[in-house]
Amino acid sequence: MNPTRVRFPPKCDTTGLGRFRPIADIWQWMQNPFMSDEWRAEVLETLPYLRGQSFIRKPYQAYRPGWEHDHCAVCGAKLMEECAGVEDTLHEGFAITAKYERGADYEWVCVECFEASRDAMEWQDETSP
Repeated sequence: MNPTRVRFPPKCDTTGLGRFRPIADIWQWMQNPFMSDEWRAEVLETLPYLRGQSFIRKPYQAYRPGWEHDHCAVCGAKLMEECAGVEDTLHEGFAITAKYERGADYEWVCVECFEASRDAMEWQDETSP
């Protein structure tokens, strides 16, 4: 395997405690010029059900009661409501609209991944001005 090619972002720290790396570390990894375009393309290939979907940018809100967080469908960054007070989480992103078969807010994409992938995935931004 090519040492500059990694399929998925490094999420766990080296302490073995199973703690997630800060979002900034994951985003910096994604921006590595040796792998970001290839990695993103590979991930997008696994998401055909999101191709052509419509999204709305908004603060994160749980899909249903008891659902405390979601992950960006592209990079895996954790999204939570701001009132949860958990560090290293995102509180805003793009939520899929009610047109999706499982309903509004079922899938989330972080702002950075939405902007980077919207053309390739033919995503529509239906956020009200």
